[in-house]
Amino acid sequence: MPKVIIHTPTRVIRRITTDENPSISSDESFVEVDFTDIGGGFWRLDDLNNKVLALEKDIDASGIDDTREAVRRKELKLSLYALIDDISTNGPTQDKLKQYFILLRKLR
Repeated sequence: MPKVIIHTPTRVIRRITTDENPSISSDESFVEVDFTDIGGGFWRLDDLNNKVLALEKDIDASGIDDTREAVRRKELKLSLYALIDDISTNGPTQDKLKQYFILLRKLR
């Protein structure tokens, strides 16, 4: 029976396999399913393990779309660089330093 490997927090389907014991990452799990077609978009499993269209926020959170992930990381880096420029020009404030560490955490 086929299995889908999903991003556990969002349940977005990352790939499908027929391996008995699939190799998965720490943020993934696998679920046996009765379908094999995962083309035509990004999918997730609902609470009953039915295939449904993934929401934008789930796609972004799962990191499945390399292009979207690259754009997101670039936007974060540009925000970080702008904040660094602002801190170096106008001096640090508690809010700016907090934002700095939040951006660094998101880039991990």
